[in-house]
Order: sequence, then structure tokens, then C-alpha cells
Amino acid sequence: MKKQFIKDLKPGDKVQTFFVAKHKQLEYFRDKSKGRFLTLVLADRSGRILGRAWENGPALYDQFEEEDIVAVLGRVEEYLGRPQIIVQKLRPARPGEKDTLFSEDDFVPQTEKDVDVLWATVTTASEEVANPYLKALLHNILSDEQMAAGLRTAPATKAMHHSYRGGLLEHIVEMLTLARLLLTLYPQLDRDLFITGIILHDLGSLAGERYERAIDYSDAGRLVGHIVLGDRMVTGYIAAIADFPPDLALTISHMILSHHGETEHGTVREPLTLEANALYLLNKLSAELNHVQQVLDSQWDVTKPWTEFDPMTRRYFFRGHVREAEATPESPPPTYPTVEESTGGDLPSLADKSAKAPQPKK
Repeated sequence: MKKQFIKDLKPGDKVQTFFVAKHKQLEYFRDKSKGRFLTLVLADRSGRILGRAWENGPALYDQFEEEDIVAVLGRVEEYLGRPQIIVQKLRPARPGEKDTLFSEDDFVPQTEKDVDVLWATVTTASEEVANPYLKALLHNILSDEQMAAGLRTAPATKAMHHSYRGGLLEHIVEMLTLARLLLTLYPQLDRDLFITGIILHDLGSLAGERYERAIDYSDAGRLVGHIVLGDRMVTGYIAAIADFPPDLALTISHMILSHHGETEHGTVREPLTLEANALYLLNKLSAELNHVQQVLDSQWDVTKPWTEFDPMTRRYFFRGHVREAEATPESPPPTYPTVEESTGGDLPSLADKSAKAPQPKK
């Protein structure tokens, strides 16, 4: 089927597709005698969008749980400068619809950047490395099909930063971009060593995370951690290169093992060389700014100047004062036009009489 992705929706569009329900809540109309309507946050791999069901809010609320995949019929309107979906019908996805009408891949968040462009930036940087041993190390890793596929696809972390498919590659490219400026300010840095450390520092994330439907740690990621896993992986590639200088191998290992900076943040050793310190600081800059941006972007209520409390940084973030919230309707909008369902298309009718209606969850 042709999935409708959130990033492509615009006011006036008809919507008849599947999303993940990330959040749901019931709100009263201003005239409380008119009951409550449903507000929900819907998501797919391209982003999130606010949804509202003016009719049958409590009944719809009981039909699904947060993180369920749901089929939605409705229309896109503009709300505070952003699109939102006015939901006409909604139901949980049925078991037989997976892999025929939607794919799990439709709902795993991914980078908005062009992965091919990001990859070209990494390979170009590796080709500019002059040291023959480091050049061979980078070539052997980046030309390994399994490693290349992982680097192009993996998130950088589960939740802290760049926590979406392609996030690791995006993180590496951000650091490479910052490194070009830093190298002009600190020419004492060993350029080849620094660039190699940036490309390889999070290699252990490929073994430390799983990212099929949701992003989570693998058993190895929980038991050993991506830092040690990455050091082991790189050490294995180094062992395959004849006469690789032991001191150079030790220096690379130190950069990987120290790139989180402080032991309380999971690093094995604190950075003790100029290149290791530079790697740690660029990693911290890219990671922390991306985390703040993810927190800002994840707030579904765009009318609030402050984000919800972020447990990872233990603080709130200021979004700035935006437009005042539009008034809650007095009652269900009387002029809401009905969206006609497509029949005979890819998405089966949400009012399919042949299927057993879902029962409210206890």
C-alpha cells in the first residue's frame, strides 16, 4: 500500500492510513454538558502530528492503548500554524494487516537528512586520511558490507541523542563538520588520528542496540556497553592489518574507551591525550544539542512556553512564548464535513462489517 507519511500531510488532505498512537487524553468542551473530545498524538517514521476526535471521544479512547498501531480516517486542518488531523474514525490495527497494509518499518523514527549524502561525507573524510595504517583500518571497516549497512542505519543511542535510524551517521557527520573548524584552531591535533577516532568512536552501537520496531539495547549493549564493544570491534580489524604499530593501536583504543569523558557517564578511562579530549568534547557538543532539540520537538502541546520535565538532564527547557492556544470548542463543530472512505483501496474500511468490532480495553 502507499503509506501516507506525516511529513507530507498538508491542510485539506484526506487521511486514511496507519499511525502509532503515542499519547491520548480526553478533554472537556467548554460547555461540559457536551461531553469530552479525544486529543491524541500520532506518529510514524517521518514525525508526529496532533489529532482530535470531536465525536465519540470516550468510546474511541477505550479502543486502543498508547503505542498501539491504529488505522485513522480523517482530514488535515491547520492548528497554531501546524497541521493536525481531525479524526472521523479510528480503530486498532488488526493482526492480518501487518506486512500487507503496513510495515513495522513505517513507524521507526529515522533521520531527516539524506543518508547517501551523509555517507559520502564519511567516506570522503576517510579517503583524506594520509596515515597508511589508519587509512587501511577505515577502508576495511567502511567497505565491509555488514558494517556499512549498520553505520547507515543505526541510531546513535536508545534515547539520549540522535535516537532514530541513521542517527549514528548523522552524529558522526556533525562531529566531522565541527572537527574541520577545530583543526584550524588547534593545528597541534593529529588530524588523521582525530578523524579516525570520530568515525569509529561509536562503532559499538552497531552491536549494542536493536532498532527493528523500537530502539532498545541488545543483550550485549546492556551487559557490556557500546564503548567496550566498539573497542573490541576495532581491535579485531586492527589485528588483521600487518605490522600495525602497537602505539597507534593503543592510542585509538584509548580514544574509544574515553570518549564519554567521565567515568560516571560510562567511560572506561578519562581522556588523557589532546585528540581524546577533542573527541570527547565534540561528541558531547553534538550529543547534548541534539538531545535538547529532540526534547523541544517531542512536545505535543505547542502552546506551552516550557517543555515537560526532562528526566535525563533533570531540567525543563524554554521554548519561548508562542501564539495563544485556540479556544476549546463550545461543542463538537457543527460544520465538520464527513470524509468519504475509500473502498476497494489498500486500506480496508474502518467500518468493515465483516470484522469483529474491537472491544474496549479493561
